[in-house]
Amino acid sequence: MNFTTEPNKIETKAWTDDTTTFNLALIGKIDPKSKGAFRVGGAKTEVLQRVDTQNIDHGVLSEISRKSATPPDSETITEAASSTLKESLKQRPLYDRGEAMQKTDHLVEEGKFIGTPEETYEALTGGLSPEKKQVFDQLLGLFSEVVANEETNSMHLSNLAIAFGPTLFPEGSSEGMSPMEGIAFAGENTKRQTALFENLIEYAASQNAIAPAEATPEEGRVFTDDGLKARIAALEEKEDKSLEEIEPEDVYAALTEGLSDEQKALFDGEIESLRDEAKNKEILGGKPYESWKQTEVDNPARSLIVLLIDSDRIQNTPLGLSSRSPKARETNKILVDKLLRVDKAKVPEEGRVFTGDDLKARIATLEEKEGKSLKEIEPGKVYTALTEGLSGRRKALFNKEMKALRAAAMEKQTPDGSIYYESMIQAEAQSGGLVRLNLSLVIETEAVQDSPLGLSDSEGREAYITNSILVDKLLRVGS
Repeated sequence: MNFTTEPNKIETKAWTDDTTTFNLALIGKIDPKSKGAFRVGGAKTEVLQRVDTQNIDHGVLSEISRKSATPPDSETITEAASSTLKESLKQRPLYDRGEAMQKTDHLVEEGKFIGTPEETYEALTGGLSPEKKQVFDQLLGLFSEVVANEETNSMHLSNLAIAFGPTLFPEGSSEGMSPMEGIAFAGENTKRQTALFENLIEYAASQNAIAPAEATPEEGRVFTDDGLKARIAALEEKEDKSLEEIEPEDVYAALTEGLSDEQKALFDGEIESLRDEAKNKEILGGKPYESWKQTEVDNPARSLIVLLIDSDRIQNTPLGLSSRSPKARETNKILVDKLLRVDKAKVPEEGRVFTGDDLKARIATLEEKEGKSLKEIEPGKVYTALTEGLSGRRKALFNKEMKALRAAAMEKQTPDGSIYYESMIQAEAQSGGLVRLNLSLVIETEAVQDSPLGLSDSEGREAYITNSILVDKLLRVGS
């Protein structure tokens, strides 16, 4: 069934910065373990009654809590925030009626939804403004947490799709349909909404950057405690190491991934502030920062730099955990130690595997070792040289991009319906080695040049040539 879009018939209002802030604040008030999560079963208290009847504004929840006879519990706050969030998204929707369905129509085959989680997410976020996408991402993280706590909140995935699906993905118009057609249309909408929720929640669970706990850190802090713990846990799992064993640059990249410009500025500013304090710390009339840093280069197990920062300063850093527990204090100490030693010149741009200098150095070392140019070296050796010593997260990104390039290469067909990639491989084989084609030509030039595996376009002509050769080599790995 094809879905058409039309403007929402209920009175809607323009999406503003205030809308984003308000929705994110509401998301942050919803406890995913509570039975009140998206399950409004009636006005239990004055809190819920007032939220349901008052106009939506930034002060509603604090105002309700202030005027209630007794402090609201977590379940009541969650119910209030859930119902208010739904009303907010009805008044200022993420999508027009039928728009979400239309965006995903190409992922339906013979009445069955066949889209992957990643395809679903890309289809639904394509064209969203940055502000709406921020709310959408945080909603996904929250939904994922709600479903993960099904045993305590009794909110199964199908229930969540029914409770929130019509709000998030308003159905298209059934005008002009017979009653039976209308029933069938509504059924198709429900099926699609459930399929979308299933895929989006699976996608959210696989993306560490989407975490509801990170939606509303306290003013002046970069993370909530739960958000920071989630990032550290995900990093340790990917690297199969403890935080203390992970390279400073990998810690920095994992903690700054997906931060807003404002959060990133706060993060980097705090690092520089801590570093200045460490550099200016005097001990016995001297400033030992540089010599202690060199000691760590010679003996990484002997970490001294963090001792140059006052312990209370470490515990109060906006980069760390706000908890005063012994474990939190130790985590903050390790974080500050790592971040004081970050060499930002060694941190790739977000979404890229290498810095330009790192990639050039790897290629130069390989060419010197083999006594050949990159173009002449076997694909397997190129792959080994590029992935050697990569952290777990960078290796995962590398392999993910290789898979994406291979998939892109298999899409382009010749006029007779053959796959260009396979035809080129076959032509080379039939020539007995006399013909050597550049397989990167089967992929759009922009995709080749923008590949996270290569040099950024700031490198100019060198990047164009190097990236074409690299893509050619990596498309041959295992073929």
